[in-house]
Amino acid sequence: MNGHLRARLPRYVRVAEALRDRLITSSQGSPFQLPSETKLAEKFNVSRETLRRGLALLREEGLVYSMTGRGTFVSHGSKPVGVRITQPIREPYVAGRPSKPTVLSQGFVSAPRQVAQALGVPASSTVYLFVILRTIKGRPFRLCRVYLPEDVARKLDLEMPLRLTVSEKLESEGGLRLIRAHQDIVADRIPKDAARVLKLPPGTPVLRFRRTYYQDMGRAVECAEEYQNSEAFPYEETLIRSPR
Repeated sequence: MNGHLRARLPRYVRVAEALRDRLITSSQGSPFQLPSETKLAEKFNVSRETLRRGLALLREEGLVYSMTGRGTFVSHGSKPVGVRITQPIREPYVAGRPSKPTVLSQGFVSAPRQVAQALGVPASSTVYLFVILRTIKGRPFRLCRVYLPEDVARKLDLEMPLRLTVSEKLESEGGLRLIRAHQDIVADRIPKDAARVLKLPPGTPVLRFRRTYYQDMGRAVECAEEYQNSEAFPYEETLIRSPR
């Protein structure tokens, strides 16, 4: 990431990136203990609260773990992510093809296990679900399931039609500031309900996107799962050199 983009990231994210780089390039093959929070905070010239939020990101990735009264340790046998791309949070919408969202259904539901884990809420908690079909020139593009914590959803005007994305709705109506999102993309076989909406045979190989958005306080406030027909709409990225 160039210096201009890095400077726009919150300080705790920059701390996490610096520590992550050191952990990945470390030659030590066995678990070792990180310096104390006080020493790390002094090293990075940040408060201990900022340092702790940075360490929390590394714990989410499984790179480190903490033991009460003992400190923070590098996880045994942790495998770093092979490729990590960091970009402005709105970049996928700027670079992506224009698509039209249609809300197929919405309402409060019981959170699936993986959704509860992603949002950091108890299992089977009540969450708000948007089921959205995105089309390009009238052709089914992606089927999206977007989950919000109950208290976050109640800040929104749920009767107001969706204009662009749920993320935009969170910021414009809920007053939240989203500063980070983690996404993974895997090849999967489409389930029957999604296949019917995307007009594909059940079991067709598709791309499955899972994405979790975090607000500026570090809390997960949106979890999305999306299915995309990669034959009709291949997933593409264009990388350009930014001005330094």
